[in-house]
Amino acid sequence: MAKALEGINKLKEEEEAKKKEAEEKLRKSEEARKIEEQKKAEELTRAKQKAEAEEKAKKEAEQKKKIVEANAKKAKEEAERAKRQAEETDKARKDEEKKKKAKEEKVKKATEEAERAKRQAEEADKARKDEEKKKKAMEEKVKKATEEAERAKRQAEETEKAKKETEQKKKLEAEKLKEQVAAAEKAKKDEETRKKAESEKAKKAAEEVENIRKKAEAAEKAKVAEEAKKKEQADLAKKAKEESEKAKKMAKEAEAKAAAAEKKSKQAKEEAEKAKKDKDTEEARKAAEAMKKKSEEAAQKKVREEAQAKKLNDEPLDSAAREKIAENRNKDQKQAKDSKRDRLRMDEDRIKAAQRAGKVAKEQEEMKKADPSHLSLEDVPSDYPKIGITSPNDVPFLVQLDQAEGLIKSNTNMALSMFEDIITRSGSQSPRALHGKARCLERLSEMNKSNDQLEQAIEAFLEVIALGTNVAEPLLKMAGHRCVERLQFRGWNTKAIRILQSLIKTFPNDPGFSNDLGVQFLLVGQNKAAKEVLRTILQRAPDNAKASVHLGFILKTTSQEPQDLETAVQLMQTGIASGEEGTQDARFWYHLGEGLRRLGREEEADRMYKLAVEKKIFRSFWQRSLYNVDHLRSRPVWSKLETGQSENFKLLENNWKTIREEALSVLRDPRKGFEPEGENLKDTGDWGQFELFRQGRLIQENCALTPKTCALIQKIPAAFTNKRGQVKFSLMRPGTHVHAHTGPTNCRLRAHLGLQVPKSGQLRLRVADENLTWVEGQIFVFDDSFDHEVWHEADGDRIVLIVDIWHPDLDDRTKASLSPI
Repeated sequence: MAKALEGINKLKEEEEAKKKEAEEKLRKSEEARKIEEQKKAEELTRAKQKAEAEEKAKKEAEQKKKIVEANAKKAKEEAERAKRQAEETDKARKDEEKKKKAKEEKVKKATEEAERAKRQAEEADKARKDEEKKKKAMEEKVKKATEEAERAKRQAEETEKAKKETEQKKKLEAEKLKEQVAAAEKAKKDEETRKKAESEKAKKAAEEVENIRKKAEAAEKAKVAEEAKKKEQADLAKKAKEESEKAKKMAKEAEAKAAAAEKKSKQAKEEAEKAKKDKDTEEARKAAEAMKKKSEEAAQKKVREEAQAKKLNDEPLDSAAREKIAENRNKDQKQAKDSKRDRLRMDEDRIKAAQRAGKVAKEQEEMKKADPSHLSLEDVPSDYPKIGITSPNDVPFLVQLDQAEGLIKSNTNMALSMFEDIITRSGSQSPRALHGKARCLERLSEMNKSNDQLEQAIEAFLEVIALGTNVAEPLLKMAGHRCVERLQFRGWNTKAIRILQSLIKTFPNDPGFSNDLGVQFLLVGQNKAAKEVLRTILQRAPDNAKASVHLGFILKTTSQEPQDLETAVQLMQTGIASGEEGTQDARFWYHLGEGLRRLGREEEADRMYKLAVEKKIFRSFWQRSLYNVDHLRSRPVWSKLETGQSENFKLLENNWKTIREEALSVLRDPRKGFEPEGENLKDTGDWGQFELFRQGRLIQENCALTPKTCALIQKIPAAFTNKRGQVKFSLMRPGTHVHAHTGPTNCRLRAHLGLQVPKSGQLRLRVADENLTWVEGQIFVFDDSFDHEVWHEADGDRIVLIVDIWHPDLDDRTKASLSPI
């Protein structure tokens, strides 16, 4: 016991010496940081001076504006050539290694700057080069200032954080030393305390052990060049992985033997009670010391090999020196094999002796601390917040993964670099690292408006999916859903369908991907395939709300059969009533209300509309359009003066007979004529149309038959530029009823010019709670985003010219930003 305490005291003294040395290094680091801050201040002053010079240059540039404008055309051509070159460079870059990503970003920035036209390529290139030089200089400074940090690319402001981490590590090391002293006196009690402390610091354990090992190496190897640590790790990454896998395998074998020995622990305990306690204790102590000594030898051997490999790679050695190093390496490898053989032979006795003293678990824990690659999923604490998305191949990198994930929003580029490093070290087998890379690229694509980065994000998501069962199920589902969303956004719908079909094979009992597949088929117009998928889901899970509402939507919008309408209404009611995510789209509420009205269930439809208004799904009971712009005035009927187009409407009214004659000539021409209304809006009768303008574009072949009418419309910008409207002749025959419906958007107003109106009988248009009728040669205006309905019970054909104009409250910028309808 006295010898053990003496050894512990000696160890404590060595640790104190190491701590002093570490404090000295920390002091030097702090001095370097202060110098760095001073340099930064100087650089800031220079930057300010440069900014002032640039401001002066800007004023001079403004004086030369006329010259620049004269050369604008030439600059634009050069920009276009630069853009084409950038696109070719971008395509070639996809085949290059990941190390060229910084260069790719520059090319993309250059492309974007070229598209902005007036920025000069030479100034942008110089700015990028200056920025790259500053970045490289900053990286070099960070390497020197943050010797204790594992990451080489952390910026200078993290030095303070490194200082705090070092102080925390010193406290943890002191606690560990105290635990070791206590272990000599109370082994079992101290073991429980140590395990609890280690579970609390699990996130930092791997990093702390690595730093301690580096400090020990620095003491034994007389100040090995610390600034080359990152390069050493990169050169030896593959070898370290192989060694860690072998060590992990050995640890598993030891655990298996320990498990077998555990079965005999009772018998061993009884024998131990009969034997002399001093003898047992001495055997356990010797076994533990032997294990510790071999672990230290293994660590030292690994350090020697790393240093030798570094020298071989970085130092110009003569052939004799290289032969000597190779000879030492072969000797170490032979010793390692012999040692492994000896260890395997001694395993059973050592484990049995260690069990008597309660040391086996402690030895295994020390082995795992010395090399994180020995850790398995079982070693991760059950209360670890991300245990559900963590896979075995993530475990050796938990600290780095948590750090990188914490930086995704605040420093996306740094997080991306950290994830790529983990991917390289894991051989592209860490699912969380691949998923983190995808999230970073996705975020950068949004920030930079870059399709190329979006495509790289999709590829990273696909790599996660490709790992299959090696990925934690929740993470695999997250990656699958996000990948499909990004594919849809990119317009790669066919690929999204293939991915969904693959995921369904992996998760056959998960309705989520099947639902998404049905919706995806619906988006690409494959209604038949969508119906098959959704019906299959409902056969397995009749209460699947998302499948119900989407199948009801398809039946309502595609089928003319009354029984299908009944089924559609029932399915949409079931889906909407669930309140589940994905079932509350305004389109579902809209078509459910329409379906109820067609079935004669108007009171039920009205209740549903009022509920939708309460939920803010519709703007009001009467106004139920789906594609809206906020803050536009809303009223069902407008005066011509209120629209701001009264002069243009007067132009049409003055020429109504000319317009009518062209409409009648089309009606009489058997080769052309009116087409049936195609939106399934009428209950009875005959209703046709002849389009002249659609979504702000002239229809050439139709305007060739009605040139005078089209010429008049081309004098009305609010009509012929309307991307969300039409200009058309509308023909309605007696006995027609158009059921109540609303237009798609509040961005337009609809004008009707009466061309041919029957003299007797009832003919009316209801808009909300107001009734209108047609008069030949006169225009009325209404907002078709309000509920409206038509009855034609007169004795002749009704012909009108329908002209959609922009809502008068829309400005030009908003109009330009709107998508066509």
